[in-house]
Amino acid sequence: MKKAIKSLCLSLICCMFLFTSLNAKADSIITVKDVSTDTVSISWTAKSDLTTGKLSHYYVGIGTSEERATENCTTELAADVTSYTFENLEAGVAYSIVLKYSVTPNNAKAGTKDTICDYAKAVAVTAPNKPSNVRQTYWSAAYNKLTIEWDQAGQCAGFEYQYEDADGDSVKKTTTEKKVDIATAYTDYAKFKVRAFIEFNNSKKYSEWTSVFTAFAQPIIKEAEDGYAVTVKGGKMQIQWDKVSQAKGYEIYVGAKRNGTFKKVKTIKNKGTTKATLKKFNGKKFSPKKDYYVYVVGYRKTNAGTSYTSSNYMVYYHKGETYLTFKKAQAKED
Repeated sequence: MKKAIKSLCLSLICCMFLFTSLNAKADSIITVKDVSTDTVSISWTAKSDLTTGKLSHYYVGIGTSEERATENCTTELAADVTSYTFENLEAGVAYSIVLKYSVTPNNAKAGTKDTICDYAKAVAVTAPNKPSNVRQTYWSAAYNKLTIEWDQAGQCAGFEYQYEDADGDSVKKTTTEKKVDIATAYTDYAKFKVRAFIEFNNSKKYSEWTSVFTAFAQPIIKEAEDGYAVTVKGGKMQIQWDKVSQAKGYEIYVGAKRNGTFKKVKTIKNKGTTKATLKKFNGKKFSPKKDYYVYVVGYRKTNAGTSYTSSNYMVYYHKGETYLTFKKAQAKED
């Protein structure tokens, strides 16, 4: 009896070992070769241990769940094909993959259908989209703070960003928000880039880095003896501002209300120019009896496009008196 029990235990151990080995083999049947934001490329080990028939076809399917992938496992491939690329996928999404094969039985009679069998399963995740529209929305000399924001299409778990200031100090950090605040106490510009990531199997998959974005301080309208260098005379407005070394040009905006719409009234393409005369606003000459809100932004053009400073500081002109004030973020009107 003991001998029989011992023999049975050995048999069970062998079966367990065989089952484990088969699972290990099945896990390695599908190899995820490459992924992008909208594609997943796979390859697999050819089915070669058939004894009851001849390999007829492979079938592949993909979905956001194993059930959905099984439902979608209808793409038919020839028996000598061992790779496939799924296209038109969503970025930053984990997908289940199902692989099946069909067998034509030996000595099959005419009209006999092939037998479809499960072969292997896998999981792959597409890369997240690269962040876009990197921009600075705030730079305060008083509070030594720069705020940079960006947009993100599709899913991601967070962002990794890197910036370098004017002194060459470099910092790399992560955040889950689409914005970051940077201390600017000892710098007048910062070079910034960001990439998105998703988390999968205890690791991170990253998007491409954005192009380097150069953030720099907003030009401040010069101070005068009795306020700031904004005057209205003879139907024109004269304005002067402090030069910003990183700016390649300037744009001047005027509005009638503090948190209303601001209109671009002049573009300065010479980086050395720090004063301008404005002739009209909304098709009319300037009046010393009306209220105006004025601010200047700097810009620079790079291979990635045009970068602008923020537009938080502005001067309020009121019947010849001028005051420094701040505005909420508003869309600029060209």
